[in-house]
Amino acid sequence: MPVQSEKIVNRALSGDELKSYIRDVFNKLLENEGMLSPHVAFGRVGGSIKLTLHLDNAYFPESSSTIEFGDKVPLPDATPEAEVAEQTATWTMDNPNAERVRLGLKVPVETKQLDGTRQVEHILYPSDMEDLPAQQVDITDTTVEAKKRLGL
Repeated sequence: MPVQSEKIVNRALSGDELKSYIRDVFNKLLENEGMLSPHVAFGRVGGSIKLTLHLDNAYFPESSSTIEFGDKVPLPDATPEAEVAEQTATWTMDNPNAERVRLGLKVPVETKQLDGTRQVEHILYPSDMEDLPAQQVDITDTTVEAKKRLGL
């Protein structure tokens, strides 16, 4: 924990830090998808991954990118056993430093030196700290909506 001469600055995440956070959310999404179990095999797969960021910027309120992979969706000439699954992760982040700690990233800490000058140091705190606020990630099964959208 910081000492009296240190002040923890809860600055917004940098682009690299946000990428680490999004990777962590995506890993939760993958772990939550039941179709990706070890006992399931996939002969043909098609899909897409979409990332939409809602930004607090009047000139650039949203950024969106999509990656499509595998076969065309819906799968052409699919067998009757073909299945569709979709999961959507949404998150809210109001404490960038909590996410830095959770991800094993360094936290910016402003320190006051003996001569009165201030500087920012980056400190790595243990990820199992007590009183760390819970991550606000919600994973929703949106398979029904995906089937409607694909006309299945």
